[in-house]
Amino acid sequence: MSLKIKAAAFLTVMSSWFGTSNAAATNKENTDSLLTQTGQTYKPVAGDTPKTADFVALQHSTAAPQSQDSIRSNIAINKEVCQDSLIMAQKQENLKNAQELMLYVIAHFEGMKSKAYYDKAAGIWTINLGNTVRPDGKKVRSSDRIHNGQEALDYVSAHVNKHMADNMIEYLPLHKMSKEEIAIIGSLCYNCGTGILRNKDKSPSRFAKTASEYFTTHGDSIAKEFDKAFLNYCKVKQKVNTVVQERRKNELTFLHGDVKITIDDNTNDGENVINLKKAVLGTLYGCKGNPKTIISRFSEESNFHCPTDSLQMAINKQLNASQRIRPAPVKKKTPIKRPAPQKRPAQRLAGGR
Repeated sequence: MSLKIKAAAFLTVMSSWFGTSNAAATNKENTDSLLTQTGQTYKPVAGDTPKTADFVALQHSTAAPQSQDSIRSNIAINKEVCQDSLIMAQKQENLKNAQELMLYVIAHFEGMKSKAYYDKAAGIWTINLGNTVRPDGKKVRSSDRIHNGQEALDYVSAHVNKHMADNMIEYLPLHKMSKEEIAIIGSLCYNCGTGILRNKDKSPSRFAKTASEYFTTHGDSIAKEFDKAFLNYCKVKQKVNTVVQERRKNELTFLHGDVKITIDDNTNDGENVINLKKAVLGTLYGCKGNPKTIISRFSEESNFHCPTDSLQMAINKQLNASQRIRPAPVKKKTPIKRPAPQKRPAQRLAGGR
């Protein structure tokens, strides 16, 4: 029933109860109109007053009161919908807050290119961390450059939002995961693709189920199963790649908190805390997931120590290298082709001298 009909019925009843001057004149007209719109009929009973007739019409026009079970069911449904909305918002917020840390983790493993380069294997221009599309949605061009960390983060955020966010939010309990855990899982998905989280029928994959249980409970038994599943993603063309395998071991070291990672300059470095900004990109190669090796390489006494932001340092170095003036290639002179000398005939013609 529409709100207009309910309002008309309510005004009619109020006018008849409080004795409005025109109630008697409009009472029957309003009742007949209301019953006509609702498709109901009313047969007056002997002794009914106009007020009673309006009250009966209003009863016929309103919906029947809900039972207690129905009310409880509606409350439970609304509560569940509200809770799902809050969880979804929390997942999105946690993923957004972890993107900058994710950028530095991926950069340390994959390196970054501040100048666009042509990927011959894919046949497309590429920049940053293997990005082929700019934040504005256009393809990367040969003249594109990245000048600071914020631009690099914009590329990563655009890739995460377009290719990774939906699957990570759907198949992982991001609302229960820390910033470091999301950054490491994001590094894995960035490297292998989010297809590892789902089956062909879009149901959660075995790895997604194991990861969800681990990040929810953090139990010892499920941790071993999760590590085994995590290390399976180190193959290239069905063969174990030692570089990728080392990357997985380092990622697990960070994920389990054996070495805590941060990019906050205000965080004091502890015994097992490293700042990814304080070592040049590529420092993690050769560590093989060993916490002592990782911590020693990120110390100030290490040859890998970076006095400034490691990402910005890599960007500046590549931009300066790209601005060097290269000498123009020397054109080789093409040899002049001369006609081959004609051979004299072996025998003289008849009658000749």
